[in-house]
Amino acid sequence: MLLCGDATHLPTKKKKSRERSKSLLDEVQILNMISELKQDKQNVNMAQSLVKYATEHSIMNSDKSVITENDIYRMLLTLQYNGFDSGLYLHFCIFNHSEDPNCIKFRPTDDLMDGTKSRYSEARTTRFVRKGDALTLHYIENPREVSHVKRRRILWEQHRFDIGDENEYGKFLDANTIKTGHLFNDNERGKYIFESELIHGKFPPSTREMKKKGLKEDMTDDPDDEDRNYAPTTSNIERSLDELEYILIDLRGNFEGLSLSSSSFDQLAALELTIVELIFASKSALGNDYHILLSRCYRVHLDVNELLMIHCSTRMTNKQLAELIARSLPSIVSLLHSRRLRLGNDHPDVARTYHDLAMGIRALLTNSSRILLSLKLDGMLTLDDCSRMEHKCRSERDRIDRLYPRDVDDILESVRRK
Repeated sequence: MLLCGDATHLPTKKKKSRERSKSLLDEVQILNMISELKQDKQNVNMAQSLVKYATEHSIMNSDKSVITENDIYRMLLTLQYNGFDSGLYLHFCIFNHSEDPNCIKFRPTDDLMDGTKSRYSEARTTRFVRKGDALTLHYIENPREVSHVKRRRILWEQHRFDIGDENEYGKFLDANTIKTGHLFNDNERGKYIFESELIHGKFPPSTREMKKKGLKEDMTDDPDDEDRNYAPTTSNIERSLDELEYILIDLRGNFEGLSLSSSSFDQLAALELTIVELIFASKSALGNDYHILLSRCYRVHLDVNELLMIHCSTRMTNKQLAELIARSLPSIVSLLHSRRLRLGNDHPDVARTYHDLAMGIRALLTNSSRILLSLKLDGMLTLDDCSRMEHKCRSERDRIDRLYPRDVDDILESVRRK
């Protein structure tokens, strides 16, 4: 995280001392990370090959020094910690991580809502940002809904900073919620981010916390197994979700360019029932209806049902299709509520969830209004209620979409013409 203001008020000697200590700490961390890279024979062989290639082709460092294996390792670390899927960007490298980020990154894509393409990565704010505040991103993106236990370990292993235990994590969120106002609503958001980690009202310990206290020894080479020793509830749910998502990826590949087989349809239908069972089991195990992992459960459920509706609708009766949509709606409603609390009302993920809810309501209003009313969803007890909710969801989706025009291609093109 950025340290804003504190260092500038230190006496000169103390300030220089802190700068030297920080420089030494950074150097030690880099050496430790290089040492870890060298433990992988594939990295060693690649570094040796690149050094040999550079020597044979007279390629030098920018300061005209000879390229060494450590230079290669530093380059690999730069790519690992600063690279994005679409490339390495100077300004994106400046963005720090935050557990409550105020920006989101868009990758180049071929399928924008209007059918156009975007060749550039973009970072856009997701809410109002005060003058002087740092612009931040969340470094973990896929999946974005990761438990504090696993997130803490991954961020330390990959980026060498610690988001802390219960007290430190709470202090971080408090530090970001001192100032408030109707434009920011930081206090409420920080509260829900913290509460989305609680299991039966308690903040779970993590492997890194036990190691720092000297209460944990490495018992396995599998980090996920280590997490499971001290946070079995979240670790087991995440492992189940990982397995279900792998199955979903395989099934999605079966539908691309091929006729649908009965076995693929049966597997997808079974997968939908499995994720529904996981949702109920996870709610009971977590004791927290708004736990961050439930958001991931809901998202996977919707991904499965979307695939069923796109590729399998011809194999289902109208009643079966309506029942499938009806099973989706509670997941959509719960996901929307959770995302609004944790991400705010203007986040692109919230817009997508509004869209899903509007589509689901519209489908049942048109074909199976009785099933829709039988769900007795909050604010949708009559057909008029449902129509108003569908209109509100569409309006909110359109409003949020307008905040993210994805027009960087047009902007850069106009600059070139000038």
